[in-house]
Amino acid sequence: MKIKRFTADTMREAIRNVRETWGPDAVILSNKKLGNGVEITAAIDFEEEEVEQLAAEMERSPAPSHTPPTTQTPTQAASDTTRHTTGHTTPVRPEAATQRQAATHSSSLASPRPHLLNTRPETSYNPDSLSDLRREISDLRGLIEGELTQMAWREIGQKNPRKAALMRKLSGLGLKRELCSKVLTQHPMPDDDEAAWKQALIELASMLTEGDHQLLETGGTYAIIGSTGVGKTTTIAKLAAQYALRHGSDKIGLITTDCFRIGGVDQLSTFGKLLDIPVFLATDRLELSDILDQLSDKQLILIDTAGMSQRDMELSKQLATLTGAGHNIQFYLTLSATAQQAITSEIMRVFSDIQLAGTVVTKVDEAASLGGVLNALIHYQLPTFFISNGQKVPEDLHLGSAIELVKIARDLLQRSSSQQPIIDPEGTRPTTHSPNNSEEKQLHG
Repeated sequence: MKIKRFTADTMREAIRNVRETWGPDAVILSNKKLGNGVEITAAIDFEEEEVEQLAAEMERSPAPSHTPPTTQTPTQAASDTTRHTTGHTTPVRPEAATQRQAATHSSSLASPRPHLLNTRPETSYNPDSLSDLRREISDLRGLIEGELTQMAWREIGQKNPRKAALMRKLSGLGLKRELCSKVLTQHPMPDDDEAAWKQALIELASMLTEGDHQLLETGGTYAIIGSTGVGKTTTIAKLAAQYALRHGSDKIGLITTDCFRIGGVDQLSTFGKLLDIPVFLATDRLELSDILDQLSDKQLILIDTAGMSQRDMELSKQLATLTGAGHNIQFYLTLSATAQQAITSEIMRVFSDIQLAGTVVTKVDEAASLGGVLNALIHYQLPTFFISNGQKVPEDLHLGSAIELVKIARDLLQRSSSQQPIIDPEGTRPTTHSPNNSEEKQLHG
């Protein structure tokens, strides 16, 4: 392995020097900043041609003085081997000398020369060593990507300070850097900073998908699914209460499949008694199908499901129970605004194995940022039908929309203390997908 240090004024220039010198197969071992630039330590394995060339050169090197010349005839070899320290020679038969030389030659073929051993690099398949190497390479890659990102930010800041300021504000919403760049490259920015910020928010809202909010009007059969502790049962109670206030409690039926959690059935039964709505327990696909047949006269049927981790092996059985019931069940995925961005993305990926109608975003009042939810909703293009911002039934549940989510994200960024409610219960919300004047007025308000 060859190891060499490369110095340059910038990290990009140093990496280019490594690539020009050793090509794309070079491995960066370390990097550090110097007083007037950066230094990269890189390495590369010997090429097979170099190893063979080195072996050939060692073959052509002069032999030691005590080794007989290879051009000697059998008679000369016999004469040399009989020479003593006294200066005279003893006659030896040529046949014996020939046999002795052949034996020596065969011995040299059986035992390779010491300087030709280990000319090729040894290959180690120790799993622990490979794992450590991958981790170190990943760490180095992260360092280099971080340096390049900082360089890109500095370049943007020098060339376009206003764009850099908008990038920082969008990043403050919790959005990914790629999404921030996409938002700012859709349309030319206005000259006014405040107008440019509002345009960026409207552009962000246009990337979200709008849904048709028909649940509270026409009813249907809906299953509220999601991971543990995201507020599925409370969301069902809020939906049932709002629908009962509009159409009456006799038009609603509640079903729970949560036979895993202690007290899970009791919680929904308590809500059902308060609202005078029947609650049924379904433990498998056949029971669920039978109960749905019994509730065929109901306008709205809400199904509460067991909260399971997205990594739980039992989750697939739970989803199979719902999808195999033989009825037209629509699925709402419940997302917590307080979940980490990586967790939200993983939940969306796992639950997208079934056809989702949309999402319900909960715990908005507890969140510090809405970026993780926005990133996932834009990536999977799922609409948000409802937004929950508290535990009150049924007040703390509101119709969801793209512009409403962006307003919440903006308010979370702006407010320094949680003195004001995030959602105005009396506010109106748009139902169209593309941003228009009414959306802009709401956003500005």
